[in-house]
Amino acid sequence: MDRIHRLTVEPETFAMELLPSFASFLLKDHLEEYVEKMIEFSEAEELPLLKKLDKFTPEQLRELGRTSHGEILEALASNSIHRHIEQNVKKWAANDLEVIDKDEVVAEDVTLSAFIKRKCLQHFVPRYTNDGGEQEILRREIDRYTTQEELISYHVYMRLQQDKLNKINEALKFQEALLLEAQDLSELGSFFTDYLHPENSMATPQVAKITGLGESNYPEFFAAVHPDDRDMIMREWEEAVASGGEFDYTFRYTRDGITKRVHSRGIVTRENGEVRFVKGTLRDITKSAELI
Repeated sequence: MDRIHRLTVEPETFAMELLPSFASFLLKDHLEEYVEKMIEFSEAEELPLLKKLDKFTPEQLRELGRTSHGEILEALASNSIHRHIEQNVKKWAANDLEVIDKDEVVAEDVTLSAFIKRKCLQHFVPRYTNDGGEQEILRREIDRYTTQEELISYHVYMRLQQDKLNKINEALKFQEALLLEAQDLSELGSFFTDYLHPENSMATPQVAKITGLGESNYPEFFAAVHPDDRDMIMREWEEAVASGGEFDYTFRYTRDGITKRVHSRGIVTRENGEVRFVKGTLRDITKSAELI
């Protein structure tokens, strides 16, 4: 816990060219619509945290959104988002958040919240500028901001989980076992590929169980996709890689004579004109597909 209270977020991490003026534009002219979109996207993605907020009426939820998102946009506009993030995660660690208990936040809240915020900010980019070059810069800055915030939040989440587990004398191995068991039961695996530093790439065991591949091997993976589905997912994958964006597809996958129905979703992040990260999930939906 002490390490979280000593956490310092460097301002250079969030030094942006266009994001501050874009945030000011949203704050002054589109806050209501921005809040509505955040709620809409959160509901569409079934953000777990929303269930913890069902005690609030829709108008109360909007008011909470106007306050919280207004503070975030104000911090972005004033180049002080590093301080906002630092203060917010410290409040989280100290259980000083006003509307939820710190233990109500789960890992999916961290990753989905970043995904939803990224999607919502990018939704308003064309409203801000018609200039293609500025749009590209802004989309990169949105990706960088949300990714860095997600990494910090996930770091704090992991520290909180470690502290919680230490209190019951179980340590990180128990936490990992719970996470992997949950992924195994839901037949869901997650992966992260770092193209600049491949040694940082990782995937949960369920990914290997679904694909039959021991490590990230995109050529072998695509080769095992059913021929009738391959062109479709290759096209969407290549579009995501080319522009830096989301992919979301369902396909048949055959390896070692076994055919599965698989759903994959995620996002490709580009930096300086090249692919930097790929983050996503794989879910074996064979059983549910057979019931339809």
